[in-house]
Amino acid sequence: MKGFFMGYEIDGVLVAASSPATENAVNAGACIHGGAGAVIFKTISGCRMQKESESARRCFFREGLLWARSDFNREILPVDERVILTGNSLRAASVAALTLEPEDWLPVCEAAARDNHGIQLDLFYIENLLAVPGFEEKFIRLLTVLQAELPVPIMPKLNMGFPAAYAARLLKTANIKYVSLLDSVKSPMPVYWEGTKCFIPEHMAGEGLSVFGRFMLPLTKQYTHTLMQSGFQVCAGGGVTCARDAAELILLGASSVQICTEVLINGYGRFNEIQRDLNGIIGKDINTWRKKTLEKPAVERTCEKVYPCGLCDVCCKNNTTNYCRCST
Repeated sequence: MKGFFMGYEIDGVLVAASSPATENAVNAGACIHGGAGAVIFKTISGCRMQKESESARRCFFREGLLWARSDFNREILPVDERVILTGNSLRAASVAALTLEPEDWLPVCEAAARDNHGIQLDLFYIENLLAVPGFEEKFIRLLTVLQAELPVPIMPKLNMGFPAAYAARLLKTANIKYVSLLDSVKSPMPVYWEGTKCFIPEHMAGEGLSVFGRFMLPLTKQYTHTLMQSGFQVCAGGGVTCARDAAELILLGASSVQICTEVLINGYGRFNEIQRDLNGIIGKDINTWRKKTLEKPAVERTCEKVYPCGLCDVCCKNNTTNYCRCST
């Protein structure tokens, strides 16, 4: 089975997402050895915060959700600490800045382009991105300048603060071809209950938390479908825990699938396990499987009751329910 990542053909469809799993050469190598067809290294930036970094990244896993807390200096690597791998492995750098000004992005992107096949643009750290004065003009200009100046393709990474249809319009205006999905969600941790007492882990209290988990998968599907229909090559991810999740994204048009949390929790071998199971679902040729699956006839269903309004007949024909919900 072959997938595509930033215009390159890869073995399989799985990509190691930018995360602690790709923040150094040892981890990134383990991703490749574990079965990832490509890697996106941990984000680098030329920006640094003046405050001191925290001593450690803080995480909390509960009920299928992974909460993470870390400040910018701890989480984002300086340019001179970027991960560099040799060999034939397909690799992309992830680059961040705190503004939309090309001069804040270009030097780092140029450095990363020397030893990578592509650049992912990490927009996560620009607070209230869409509220930046003159956002549309600045965003399109940034993408246009980077494409003109860099010798490798660029791939913006979207998050749910950037609506899919709106993003598609701006990206098409800037002639972008490749899109990365879907960044983590920012949220304070909810209160957990044990017996009659509630608690929030003291080290996780506060606003600056990222949360990952299967809940993201429906969001990823919506973004994947919208962007694929707009003509982009999509490297989809967010909420993927198994081969069936990945298969759904492939069916919706994703060219490759990013894995992050599942590997952090269960180890680098998950790449091979998920790819093996995907091979069993899809076979050798993705396009043949996708066409065959989409052309399957809808299953005939019979409603328990029929009402004169006609809604029941519509539901059955569209295979959306197996019983009538009419109340008229």
